[in-house]
Amino acid sequence: MQKILRFSSFVLLLLLGSTPPLHAQKVGLVLSGGGAKGLAHIGVLKQLEANGIPIDYIIGTSMGAVVGAMYSAGYSPREIEQIVLSPQFQYWVSGKQLQDKTFNYLTAEPDPSALRLGVAIDSALHARVVPNLVNDLNLNLALAKLLAPAGATCGYDFDKLFVPYRCLAAEIFTRTQVVQKSGNLADAVRNSMAVPLAFRPIRNPDGRYLFDGGIYNNFPTDVMRREFQPDIIIGVNVGDVAFNKYPYKKDDELLTNALVFLGANVADTTSVGKNGIFIQPDLQGIGATDFDRVRTLIGRGDTATQRKLALIRQRIGRRVDTLDLQRRRLAFQQAAPTPRFVQVRVQGL
Repeated sequence: MQKILRFSSFVLLLLLGSTPPLHAQKVGLVLSGGGAKGLAHIGVLKQLEANGIPIDYIIGTSMGAVVGAMYSAGYSPREIEQIVLSPQFQYWVSGKQLQDKTFNYLTAEPDPSALRLGVAIDSALHARVVPNLVNDLNLNLALAKLLAPAGATCGYDFDKLFVPYRCLAAEIFTRTQVVQKSGNLADAVRNSMAVPLAFRPIRNPDGRYLFDGGIYNNFPTDVMRREFQPDIIIGVNVGDVAFNKYPYKKDDELLTNALVFLGANVADTTSVGKNGIFIQPDLQGIGATDFDRVRTLIGRGDTATQRKLALIRQRIGRRVDTLDLQRRRLAFQQAAPTPRFVQVRVQGL
């Protein structure tokens, strides 16, 4: 009897040894747009990483593209939090000039930044505020400084970032979404957050102007599925939701945000799939332009993720070792080449 048991155990070990390893569970993270409310994504990242939840792919739109790009570029959630809590961040998003920066302007060529909308006053002396375009010099400089090293490290191929990445933009003339997967990382992010009537678009190397990706796809779970085929999607939506009825007493207060994100589509909560996880932070009372409420927004994202942790742990069995993640992140950061000037061109003399 003992010989039979030993033989059975030997056969079982052989079978186990010849069985191919189980498919590693891959997780895709989708971050929606929503203006300032997208800062809640940082709180989501903090909780996921603290609990060892893997993030294998990231796709973002607008502010989701900004936060997602920083994480994919090798910044930890804590580092991203410190960046947006810095006083400089408020200058970037407001367009105010930094005190230690001086810009010498040339006469600008005509471009979409020439668009200006005024302020109308009705018979009851209520101001109808419609946003002007934000001065983006500080923002462009900041994005280049933060993201250029990672872009160079990956050879401008977003699949080779610390976390493979995509971000969406919109081409309004042919009315199509553009999935950005290579090129200048800072420019790709800048395209994705070019909210009409708020930030001017930039002209891309192919000659096109691209706008905020949320115009056509603010919650790109379909793009995540098509680009990366993850086993599980975690989708975080911070976009506005439609009202059940007209907000008569609050319409003046809500008008600016409604106009800025007029074209953004509404997230489909079922698009993450049957085994996916949908996270919707409670952002009641917070607007798309409330960039001064950074701590509150990060906290709301953190809280919303904590409430879904039991479901996340149940559906995602794989875990990431925190120390190993930190080592890999540091190695990616240290691989960045030293910036150097290859050409200097002077205009206006």
